[in-house]
Amino acid sequence: MNSTRMKALVGLLGLVLCTGVKAQTEGMNAIFAHEPDTEGFEPLVTVNKGNIRDFEKFLPEGLKILVEQFGLEISTVPYAPVLPSKGYAEKTERNRGKSKAIETKDIRTKGIEGYEGGLPFVDPQTGLEVMWNQFFAYQGDDGFIEFDVFVASQGLGVERHETWRWEFVQKGMYRTDLPAVSEFEKRGIVYASKATCLRPYEKAHTVALQYRYDKPRDQVGYIYVPFLMRPIKAVVGAVGVSWNQTDMLFEDIKGYSLYPEWTEWKLLGKRTILVPMHPKVRRPEDAVDLESPPGFKPRLAFEPRQVYVVEGKSKFFTSQYGKVILYVDAETFYIPLKEAFDKGGKLWKVFLNVWDASQGSPPPFVLALAVDIQKRTSTLFVVKNYGFNVGYGFHDFDVTRVNQGD
Repeated sequence: MNSTRMKALVGLLGLVLCTGVKAQTEGMNAIFAHEPDTEGFEPLVTVNKGNIRDFEKFLPEGLKILVEQFGLEISTVPYAPVLPSKGYAEKTERNRGKSKAIETKDIRTKGIEGYEGGLPFVDPQTGLEVMWNQFFAYQGDDGFIEFDVFVASQGLGVERHETWRWEFVQKGMYRTDLPAVSEFEKRGIVYASKATCLRPYEKAHTVALQYRYDKPRDQVGYIYVPFLMRPIKAVVGAVGVSWNQTDMLFEDIKGYSLYPEWTEWKLLGKRTILVPMHPKVRRPEDAVDLESPPGFKPRLAFEPRQVYVVEGKSKFFTSQYGKVILYVDAETFYIPLKEAFDKGGKLWKVFLNVWDASQGSPPPFVLALAVDIQKRTSTLFVVKNYGFNVGYGFHDFDVTRVNQGD
């Protein structure tokens, strides 16, 4: 074959491959991408107390409070779509229309039928459908993060500093990226988590193990206590229980971390707000000022993104909140902003969650700030390291290994 024909064949092959990739990307955009309403939005502007009125259209009350009272500084950048993996997109398309959300009064009754993987509801019409999308959002099949946590108050500053490693299986069932793990599937475990304290010394090697099931039963867990040299069985992640004696409850992790069936949901609407999905920080610790608690003065890039605004009221009398308002990203179904209200209807806490989509798909969770605006206390989470789709097996979350302090 002469060189001219070879070049022609190579060019044709390249054209076919590019056309295929373009078609796949366009198909994913059609399903997942949601163009925001940018009328009145101005990029490359720093939003602070001085000019916040110019951006009120894009700032929910909780976000305005973080800017005006806790030093949040927003740099505006243009919107960019965030797409999931090919496997997740393919399962979404293959299973489109199969899922049905069910309103349940019994907290032990499963509230979804027909789900087989991917995004359950491409065009959610109810708050419950939005929250099932959040429950099954693309975050990879497993992964880990290592993070510092700072507990602070306005009067005393940073009162506690700890370092943790959190390993998790996000999809024990309904996988899209990695091979199935039969040990999770036969036990009906949809999620497994192991959090290990690395510092300070007196708390190091404390391990919290947790399983979440396909049906809404209590999240069984074990806590390994080093000085006892054995694990204690516990109900982990119960409604109204604080994570590690901080401002964040278990249910507040990443916005909402309970079963959708455990809350009554109401879809309040859809709007465009500013979201830190491409925060433009090389290292998360560079985005905050540890000398300025309780707000820590985060400096992050925010972009206009469409969100579903969902109101939630717990079905449990143990709930500390009267209601919560979740701002659920319409592409990723992550929760970048949460407002929690006390039983009297007054805004109590604001939660800001930051993912960095510029680092790839799935976007890593890099920063979280929980602020009690009534008591002027806060909890800051700064991620130092992370990984996705590392290939964990059931043995990595087996209680026998926790029993050995592993």
